[in-house]
Amino acid sequence: TGRKGAFPQTVSPVTAGIAAGTVLTQGAQRLFEAGREGMNNLADTIRRLVPDNVPLVNIPTVNQPIIEQPGINAPIISNPVEFADAVVKTSQYSDDLVNEIFAENDIVDYVSQYVKLKRSGKDYSGLCPFHGEKTASFSVAPDKGMYYCFGCHKGGGSINFVMEMEGLTYPDAVRALAQRSGMEVPEDEQYQSRYRQQERLWALHKEAARFFHSKLYAPEGQAALQYALGRGMPKSTLTTFGIGYAPDTWSSLVDALRKKGYTDQELRDSGLVTVSRKNGNLFDRFRDRLMFPIIDVRGNVIGFGGRIMKKDDNAAKYLNSPETLIFNKRKNLFALNLAKKTKHDYLILVEGYMDAIALHQYGFDC
Repeated sequence: TGRKGAFPQTVSPVTAGIAAGTVLTQGAQRLFEAGREGMNNLADTIRRLVPDNVPLVNIPTVNQPIIEQPGINAPIISNPVEFADAVVKTSQYSDDLVNEIFAENDIVDYVSQYVKLKRSGKDYSGLCPFHGEKTASFSVAPDKGMYYCFGCHKGGGSINFVMEMEGLTYPDAVRALAQRSGMEVPEDEQYQSRYRQQERLWALHKEAARFFHSKLYAPEGQAALQYALGRGMPKSTLTTFGIGYAPDTWSSLVDALRKKGYTDQELRDSGLVTVSRKNGNLFDRFRDRLMFPIIDVRGNVIGFGGRIMKKDDNAAKYLNSPETLIFNKRKNLFALNLAKKTKHDYLILVEGYMDAIALHQYGFDC
């Protein structure tokens, strides 16, 4: 996306996000030198509508190349007005909605949840949450509603920050900020129906995780608790990772979730039950297992892994949730909800749940 003389068929949204960061730093002067009306609004347009990792989009109206400047990490747009006009069309949400979300979510307030900010003139500074550093190079400009790191060159607005920190897509980041400020995001009927199903399954899995965790400290979970403690997991770790125990019964979880108001169809959709071929009765999928909840980057419990407690040659040592509406095994990893907070630019992948927990206990947060 930065080769001279050839504008690509698709423009990486990273370019759009970097352009916003460039506007905040070295690029501002270049934009003004372009001498076109509306330059003052261009930064806001890019900032609000195009975070740096939204899906790739076609930009047929731009006929100027993206050029690279010596000594500058971020490419700049040689025809920014036409580029801005084109990228506006990539957002599925209206300008008014996005503007209102920005107005309701102060960027300093939001970023402060992750970064200890110190006021520096009219702006704020702190250690960058995206890479490890000892000297603050991360800046937040509340009047512009933007952030920028002079070390790793990541920058943008509050939506972009949510995407980076939470690992969300652009639509999900918009929804997350809207929900945070009590706003409703208009969606089509098909999406609303699907999202309602997801919300029910997220809530169901949260209840299941609470059920399993409580059983770990119940009389029937004593053997599992002693096993966990014997494997070097103190109670603080069991709490951090939400470790639990699935009782050695046929329908304890099914009964508990029914009492919470979940339907049999929702139980089937959750993947936490098995269905009898003879009569269609529902049974707990996980029985007599130490339970490891799998939590996504937004904090939603989306599945489980279970280690069997009693040796059984006819049963798998580890049993995992099947893929469901909320659980895609190719897109989720155990403990990624904790690793997302790391400042390292890499992740350590290990084979088992216990391995990941052990690394975190010894200070490896990635």
